[in-house]
Amino acid sequence: MNDISGKKIFIICALISAFVIVDHVCAKESQAGFLNTDGQSQAHQTEAKAAGLFEEFVCDMNFFKANVPTDWARHEEITQGRIAKAYGVDLRGPQNKDGAFSRISITYYGPDHRRFRSAEKFLELNATMTVVMLHVEGETIGPVSEVSVAGMTASQFDRRVFLFIPPYSVKSKKIPMFERLIVLKGKEGFYVLEYSSPEDVANKHIKVFEQVVASFKPNV
Repeated sequence: MNDISGKKIFIICALISAFVIVDHVCAKESQAGFLNTDGQSQAHQTEAKAAGLFEEFVCDMNFFKANVPTDWARHEEITQGRIAKAYGVDLRGPQNKDGAFSRISITYYGPDHRRFRSAEKFLELNATMTVVMLHVEGETIGPVSEVSVAGMTASQFDRRVFLFIPPYSVKSKKIPMFERLIVLKGKEGFYVLEYSSPEDVANKHIKVFEQVVASFKPNV
């Protein structure tokens, strides 16, 4: 009996020691960034920012794919997008000294979109200053030109607009913004790739937009 009891005590002690060792190893790995509840380690996020890494984004309903920067905040409004028939992603990059962000958006407008039934209608309402409502004095729209995107011909135009920070205030600061819009027809509907940035950093961050455009793959 004593021999059997001794063996039981030995086995129990061995199991306790094993659990302690495993728990200690997991704790060290978690602190080192190997284990993380959000699925991405802090170490990986830091490396991504340093390297300017991109990863593939697949739009809801698979209307398009594109490589997007991992260190830009990302927002995809799936429910509202399906209701409005406008599917896509909004990316928010760094701020300038005045607190204005650089942004990139990619949107697929379905043929049943309420306002923009076609690429031509979108261009009519966005690429002509006489049509754009409530524009501020000094804002300008450049000519529409042809560019190649995903092996197809697209329309491109630039705008100079103003952003007011804070908005709707008598003491708002007027920030000049550069915008570039690319409109690409699909078999059904059309795509709009847009870049918006404060003028003082527009040339710096437009390189990110160009990489997004170069990786863009429409699926409709």
